[in-house]
Amino acid sequence: MGLTTVGGTAYAAPARNSGDSRDAQETRDSRGAREPASPVGSWTVLITVEGMPEPERGHFSFHADGQLVMHSVSSSGLGTGIGSWRAEGQGFGYVLRSARVDAEGRFLYELRIRQEARLTSRGVFTSRGSGTAVAPDGTVLMERAAEAAGTRFGFND
Repeated sequence: MGLTTVGGTAYAAPARNSGDSRDAQETRDSRGAREPASPVGSWTVLITVEGMPEPERGHFSFHADGQLVMHSVSSSGLGTGIGSWRAEGQGFGYVLRSARVDAEGRFLYELRIRQEARLTSRGVFTSRGSGTAVAPDGTVLMERAAEAAGTRFGFND
């Protein structure tokens, strides 16, 4: 796994070859039984959207009850959204809707995101999926493939 640097901050780049990541996909509970690893916590995320000139930066918060909160910034504006996540197979999936506004706070469109993700280590996830921009009148403005790479952070970071 490589690192991508944007504005002096290093982000984990999406993995192209998954390899054997069993240790990233499960942990052990207090009795030593295996349990799936979880994305619950706070993450700094770099989002790459097909056809966009630069990546988007964001922060995601995955909650134990399946809720997801996000905030992001890109050259096209700001986004704040909510969604849901759930464990799926060897990873997790998430969906969210983000209100996109310009620098003056004017609503631009709603971004609808659907991603399939894998924890590549306990502190890194990668995901792939799509994003659809929808105008206030319901018109689909664009649909693009997107990838995200997240790095977990906490009190000691």
